[in-house]
Amino acid sequence: MKKGFTLVELLVVVAILGVLAAVGIVSFGGFLGNAKENVSKSNHILAVKLTQTSFLKCSMSDQVILKKYFNEDTGKFAYVNDFCTLLEQKNENSMASYLRNHLNSPKVCNPYGLAHSSGTCQEAFAIGGQLGNPRKLGETQFYGNQDNDKIVIQTKISESEFLYDEFDLNNL
Repeated sequence: MKKGFTLVELLVVVAILGVLAAVGIVSFGGFLGNAKENVSKSNHILAVKLTQTSFLKCSMSDQVILKKYFNEDTGKFAYVNDFCTLLEQKNENSMASYLRNHLNSPKVCNPYGLAHSSGTCQEAFAIGGQLGNPRKLGETQFYGNQDNDKIVIQTKISESEFLYDEFDLNNL
């Protein structure tokens, strides 16, 4: 009697491993896609909560201190503390910029792995864009709409879904 496996038995094992690998790869791709969408949704919620909290602190006559940028050479943050003044002036564009800078300090990369032409990661939070039509997948945009005193936050979750929130500066 010989010890070992026959060629047929080995081929069956290889075929089974191949099927399992194919199923695993397809499943992993789905999990990865869901994770990117969930991070994009979480970024949008974070942006909305920061905006709500900042407006609430201003309404209580409190000072709002936001991160302006992160200096990688010194490892320290620079801060701004005139957000409430901008709110009183209804300076939507500057407020949107302050909120975006706060969330991108230090840099937060786009969950979909998008990159600038230089090869550096594209930030998850951006300024501007077209209302109702976010530009880039996974990007949360702050938009100051001077026509009607609103700050808009929109995030493109997938090719067919985006989140949209607005804050009317006249009704805070």
